[in-house]
Amino acid sequence: MKSNKNKYQIVVVVNPKLEEKERVLLEDRIVAEIEKEGVKVKSKKEWGLKDLAYKIEKNEKGMFLIFEIVGKEGLKLEKVNVFLNRQTEIIRFLILKI
Repeated sequence: MKSNKNKYQIVVVVNPKLEEKERVLLEDRIVAEIEKEGVKVKSKKEWGLKDLAYKIEKNEKGMFLIFEIVGKEGLKLEKVNVFLNRQTEIIRFLILKI
């Protein structure tokens, strides 16, 4: 039987120069924005500081954050894309439907 829940994964690469306190505030803003769209953040994982395959905005490393999202309604990708694009601390992100 197929589940009627939509599942997503958002991978966010944050500027490594960001302070711990600012990163936590950014995570909270991301969770609040996602949950405002009617879905639930099931978990968030911090992969830590990793080497990038190529420089992004003069950074050779990035702080990786993974958000697992579930909800009966689909994620409003356009709104989430706009929000993530406007965050200057985020150097890259990827939204996957799983």
